[in-house]
Amino acid sequence: MSKKSKEKFGKIVYFDEQAAVDLLELEKEGMESVVIKKLNETAAQVEAGASVNKGIFNFARLKLSGNASHQKNNIIETQITSTLISSFMDIIKTNQKITKLENHQLIIPKDSSAYFRNLVPILHMIDDINKLNTLSAEDKDNFSGINLKGIEDTLDSLSGYYDLLCICENGKKKIVRFNIAGLRNNYNLNDLTKMNLTLFGVKVGESLDTNLEFEHQIDNMTTPHNTTKTGLDFDEEQTIQVTYEIIDVILAGV
Repeated sequence: MSKKSKEKFGKIVYFDEQAAVDLLELEKEGMESVVIKKLNETAAQVEAGASVNKGIFNFARLKLSGNASHQKNNIIETQITSTLISSFMDIIKTNQKITKLENHQLIIPKDSSAYFRNLVPILHMIDDINKLNTLSAEDKDNFSGINLKGIEDTLDSLSGYYDLLCICENGKKKIVRFNIAGLRNNYNLNDLTKMNLTLFGVKVGESLDTNLEFEHQIDNMTTPHNTTKTGLDFDEEQTIQVTYEIIDVILAGV
């Protein structure tokens, strides 16, 4: 990515504000807090039409997406988000830890956490799967064994981050993770797979495989496995650990 040109988007569809704040605080050695504090105080005065208490500023009091699911409903939060996006766009040019992904395909594997999470809106309107006689056998199988109550909270409490498979232009695979609270404009995880997105994130680790099925991920918590391959000359067995980068996405846009 060229460090001289500034990235431009027509629309921001995902922004993990809490992750952006953490990165900006490290990048700017705490100065982002000062900027947001001043913005918070100024915007509050404009909104209230009066002087406000300029006491201790605490990021924990801010309702940032990526920290807790929250809909922006006032000028303070909206302007803070805009400021964070602008600040993050600025450091994209210089921060070597930020990874850019474009010209890729995002996939939600069947039976993955993201797959089940994306079914939640449909599950909310179902009282009894057996009453839906119009569903095909395959659709009924998708719902089979799912506890309809509490699935959303349960999945979110496990992590809040949902893994999608990313197939890059060169065929290389990566795992990209989205915080469900960072989705904007009422988009859902499935919407992300339909867009020509440019992603910016930070590498947080590596995986030995790209099997994102929920059951497989649970098994890996206690039974990690290695990938082994045999040398072409068959004289000796070589153990090769094939790894796939895991990227936590901070910002995505088109």
